[in-house]
Amino acid sequence: MLLQKVNAPPFPRFINTLMKSSQTLTRLILRIMWLAFLAGSLNACTLSGPSIQPSPAVDRPLRWSLEGIDDLTALDPARPADHQSNAVINLVFAGLVRLDDRLQVQADGAERWEVSDDGRVYIFTLREQLAFGDDTPVTAEDFVYSINRALTPELAVYGARDFLKNIEGATAMAEGQATSVRGVRALDARRLEIRLAEPIAYFLSLLTYTHTFAVPRARIERDGDSWADSAVGSGPYRVRQWQHGSQIVLEANPHYWRGTPGVATIEISFYPDSDAAVDAYLAGGLDIVGNIQSGLPAARSNELENRADLRRSNALTVRYVGFNNRLPPSITSRCARPLRWPSINVPSPSRRSAAR
Repeated sequence: MLLQKVNAPPFPRFINTLMKSSQTLTRLILRIMWLAFLAGSLNACTLSGPSIQPSPAVDRPLRWSLEGIDDLTALDPARPADHQSNAVINLVFAGLVRLDDRLQVQADGAERWEVSDDGRVYIFTLREQLAFGDDTPVTAEDFVYSINRALTPELAVYGARDFLKNIEGATAMAEGQATSVRGVRALDARRLEIRLAEPIAYFLSLLTYTHTFAVPRARIERDGDSWADSAVGSGPYRVRQWQHGSQIVLEANPHYWRGTPGVATIEISFYPDSDAAVDAYLAGGLDIVGNIQSGLPAARSNELENRADLRRSNALTVRYVGFNNRLPPSITSRCARPLRWPSINVPSPSRRSAAR
């Protein structure tokens, strides 16, 4: 569920495709949907007013909460850790391709690509004016660096090893057996070649995840671990200020290839307690509250259920409960008994047909 304030600044339409909300309250006047890269489906709820068209950039900041955390785990495309961090990563950084609101692959940093007849070689041509948020040009070498960086042994554990394993030499790089990925090279400033060990039909979809997003090499090498405090990517926003343990402030990227976003500033506050975030929203201190990872408090569902600013949507996600059966008392006979979960009565196909 999402709560959405009616008089909040409108969010640009293209950002909607990055979003999929779960149990959220919002005062924004548009569809808020976070795109998750996991399988499954859950019903979600959102609070909102009527939808409107995006307007030109406005000075009033969009005040947004991320619940369940007291800070971002990381702001690094090579280290996607959780929904809250990924939400901000996808606003600042971008890659070669993206998913649209129908989950179809579309061009992003690459304006076009070619695939060999055997499906093993991809050649991407970057947009001529593609740039980082500081107006530094993004070149094919930046993508070579970013992919190699994500596959270094210390960073590959965050998922790149699995997502990019079909690229020639990716596994060897992730295991420390190579110093670069054999299957990735820059043909010139605007053309990037990626060679696969074997064809894979959904390879382009894998590139929509953050591991291949372009990062600014010069800043990383200059600033070390603090580079993300003023991070710039080729996405729609850049970091203005990161107050660790409190909030992060994003400003519109004037060099974004799709145009300057309609919301000039986004203030994202961190709330370890979702109850406190809802209270701040109801007091007028936030424009959006609620997300997939930490939805609106279940104990307050009766209070929020009938609000006009509650929005509901489906969210692509999967949840599970994990048990460490190597530790007592889970290895005892009592804990080895089957767990009894509340049953959900779903009519059989024949009964559903009869009901129609």
